[in-house]
Amino acid sequence: MSLFSGKNLLGTPHRVSNGSNKNKLEFTPIGVSKGRNIGSIGGYDLSPPRSKSRSTYTARQPLNEHKINQSYNESSFDNTLDNFNTTINSFLKQPISSKNTAASIPPKLYPERNHILNNGMNSIKEQQVENHKLETENYNLKIKLATLTRFFDQTPEEQRELVTQNIDLKQQLMESAREIKQLKEAITDLQYLSNKENSGNSAQNIEEMRLEYKQLLNEREAKLSEYERQIMSMQEEMVSNNNHRVSDDLLDKLEHLQLDNQSLRRQIDSLKITINQLEHDNDAVGNNFDDIHEQLESKDVQIRDLQADLSNWKEKYEFLNSEYRGSTDSNNDNLKQSKQEIMHLNSKIKDLEYKYMNAKNMLEQKDEDLNKMMESINGDKNIVDKLDRRIDSLTRQLKEKDKEEYNLRSQIKALLDQRTSNKDNDYQFYESEIESLKLKEKRVSEQNNKLRIEVSELQDQLYQINTNSNSHDQRLKKLQEQKQELQDRLAYYENEYEILEKAFNNAELESDSLKSQQLKADERIINLENENQLLLKQLKSSSAKLNNSALLELENFNRKQLETERKQLIEEVDSLKFDLKRVTNELEFAKHNKPVDINNQFLDSEYQKLLMEKNKLQFTADDNEIRFRELDAKCRKLQTIIDDKESIIENLEAKVREVDRNNKLKFLVEDDEKTELLKAKSNNESKMRLLQLENENLQKEFETQINFYKNKLEILLQRQEEDIYNNNHNKKNYENQSSSIVLLLEKQLEDSQALRNEISQKLSDQIATNDDLKWKYEKLQKDNEQLVELSNAFDKNEKFVKLENSQLEMRMKKLTQELNNTTRHCSKLVNKVKEFKQRELINEKYKTEDNDWNKSRLTSKCHDLQAHNSYLQNKLDNINSKLASTYISSPSDNSKKIKLLENELHYYRAKLYDINLRSNDLEIMYQFVMNAIKNSNRLIKNDIIKLTQCGIYPDYASMNLQRIQKGDKLSFKVLSKFVLAMVRIRRRSEKAEKRKIRLFELKNEIETDKITLLE
Repeated sequence: MSLFSGKNLLGTPHRVSNGSNKNKLEFTPIGVSKGRNIGSIGGYDLSPPRSKSRSTYTARQPLNEHKINQSYNESSFDNTLDNFNTTINSFLKQPISSKNTAASIPPKLYPERNHILNNGMNSIKEQQVENHKLETENYNLKIKLATLTRFFDQTPEEQRELVTQNIDLKQQLMESAREIKQLKEAITDLQYLSNKENSGNSAQNIEEMRLEYKQLLNEREAKLSEYERQIMSMQEEMVSNNNHRVSDDLLDKLEHLQLDNQSLRRQIDSLKITINQLEHDNDAVGNNFDDIHEQLESKDVQIRDLQADLSNWKEKYEFLNSEYRGSTDSNNDNLKQSKQEIMHLNSKIKDLEYKYMNAKNMLEQKDEDLNKMMESINGDKNIVDKLDRRIDSLTRQLKEKDKEEYNLRSQIKALLDQRTSNKDNDYQFYESEIESLKLKEKRVSEQNNKLRIEVSELQDQLYQINTNSNSHDQRLKKLQEQKQELQDRLAYYENEYEILEKAFNNAELESDSLKSQQLKADERIINLENENQLLLKQLKSSSAKLNNSALLELENFNRKQLETERKQLIEEVDSLKFDLKRVTNELEFAKHNKPVDINNQFLDSEYQKLLMEKNKLQFTADDNEIRFRELDAKCRKLQTIIDDKESIIENLEAKVREVDRNNKLKFLVEDDEKTELLKAKSNNESKMRLLQLENENLQKEFETQINFYKNKLEILLQRQEEDIYNNNHNKKNYENQSSSIVLLLEKQLEDSQALRNEISQKLSDQIATNDDLKWKYEKLQKDNEQLVELSNAFDKNEKFVKLENSQLEMRMKKLTQELNNTTRHCSKLVNKVKEFKQRELINEKYKTEDNDWNKSRLTSKCHDLQAHNSYLQNKLDNINSKLASTYISSPSDNSKKIKLLENELHYYRAKLYDINLRSNDLEIMYQFVMNAIKNSNRLIKNDIIKLTQCGIYPDYASMNLQRIQKGDKLSFKVLSKFVLAMVRIRRRSEKAEKRKIRLFELKNEIETDKITLLE
């Protein structure tokens, strides 16, 4: 915290006052009482003496205000310690803006204070405070709008429509509030002007009333001059005739003047009545405004509820992001598991190939044994036929069960397909159906196992029968039937293989579509990034143009106009003051030298009225000076507004950069995830192709084996009849070998069924992984849509900034027009003052007509205000009805976030306030030093000449200033200034330390709140 962070520097002009302490000294100098501080400059009393004669009074008058430079006198030195108190209090109570209580006091109550110390700057301070409030409110509303648009764009369409309706209503409320404020300002102007007698409602009426007052003053001066001439003539006649009676002509004239005064008073009373009526109407309008204000507060409560809903949506969005990250991690784990399962499948396939080769060798050996054993098969054909029939029935049942199993599997696949298409709606229903189908499948598998057990038992019976009956023909039939069963099962496996191929083809098509959609999304993201970069470049170029061109032109133009207007106004004020002093001197002279008459009281009253009119004219001159200073303040305010807008643009640029960085990081993460998913997909596809090739090879091998066995069986049947009689001794060996062959075939069947089950499970797992991939892709699409919405929000923010810049330019144009109007008005005033004496007679005739015209104008303005008020009431009723029809969601517990945001806002406002104070202090110090360097010698000479003209001090210009030049003695003035500077520095350092402690506490609170929210 630097020295220039809190207040103005020593000797700088006063900017913002702090209540009732604005005209008081910080400590009373030695030899000066406290009561005399108000009307003194630098400790010297400027009030006129009471007990001295008129000649001494004229010799020792106070200094003229037009000869003293107000920026370098000692009174301005004492008004610089008020700003930092208000800033600290406003920071501790409210953000930045704080209303000045003393600024609302009209300058009419304390004219001496306004002339001597602050030159009637109270109205300017009020306007500065109000404008500062409006600017802070506008800045806060802009921030709120930016955040609302950013978060509301991420909500669904129905809620967006509600939000847009609420935003439109809020804008209408803001417009109505502005109109209400304008009406309140107009009403306060009317009330303030009604206290002044014969006042209008607008600036034109005020100017007209001032002209009327000037006309009345000139008329009174003319009448007084005529009265003085008449009195002088009467005195001469009385001296000549030694007659103390008053002439009849003079009495008639006095009566005529009394009648004129009575008519004027009646007109004034009628105007007062109309003003009272207007005040009554204004009170009614004020009551309506209070009702409207309550309604606006209710709408603000509703807006806060909407902000709470926004925070809820933000929390939901963060929760979804966390879920998305968890799902990506789980998908990676699933991919790893699928890789391990594929490796396991490959190992199983190799084992199966090895088993298949062993089985093939065994079958070849068994074929050789069968060729030997078929020669010895004969007998027991009837029993074998019965058993064959039993086996046929059992095989039919097996086929039916297999068909049922196939149908169930097809139903499961159909349900899985439906589940992928309508996953969000019928997820639970399909899960229940899948569980029921799985139960059915288990039951069917159990039944199949039972049937297989029965088949094995029947085979045992066959074996026993074969051992008993030695029926080789029946065994051949049995082998043929087993061969048919194997063929049927091969057909069944071929069908399942075709289904698997179709499923894999569909999965490949879906993966291709996902790839194409992903490529489109990537292209769209790249386009959005390019658009963001273009927008950033446009923002930078627009801010640079505004900074370079507009500010320089405005500063040069305003400086030139202000210098010319300042000179003109100073000349006009000097001329008016000179005329007023001349008139007062003449009136005092006439008052002291007039004889004692019967109508002395009447003349005294007339004299007092003229003095009142003189004060009013002086007030008009002060108003002109105030206007000039107001224009100067407006120019400075515009510069501060432009600086604020530049800071806002820089903040927006920083936010855009942060968002771009975040988007790039998100895109990189998403690209990595996409690449991993694509790799996993390609690996799965390659593995599926390998499995397909292996299945094709297995089918081919099975077909070759079937053909081989068919040929062998035909050969065996041919040889059977030939070798029946030769191989009767080898029956027992053949039966044992045939039973072992049957057992091996059964084992192979069981292994093939287990393989089928494993393949079906892998298929279901693959379908589940494909579903997960689809879900991920949909989620990525949603994220891309959110990014697009964010880019749209940035576009809206850019348009909003452009609109604000255009509004600022329009405002600058309006201010330049106001400056031109004021210059024209000043020139008109000068011309009217010159022509005032010539138009005295014409103004007397049209006085009554002007009053009637003013009355009619005031009544018409009142009617217009009433009509406008009714229009505003209807508009507010419509807004209330719309808000009642809209649905507002309930708020949630987000007090911590709101508190954190408020603390951050206070902290950044305080920092911004410190920066503004430093810049203001440096500007004021620079101006002060430059003016002091330029005007030091001239000011010293002028001060010495003024002191000699006052008659209080000796003529230092003619004296030798050896002591001052040598600097032997230290003057009291230098010492008092040094003490004052040290006191101020001490106070400012204490306040700066307090402010630093407060900011440090705020920063700690913000950090703790952030940590708690992260936890």
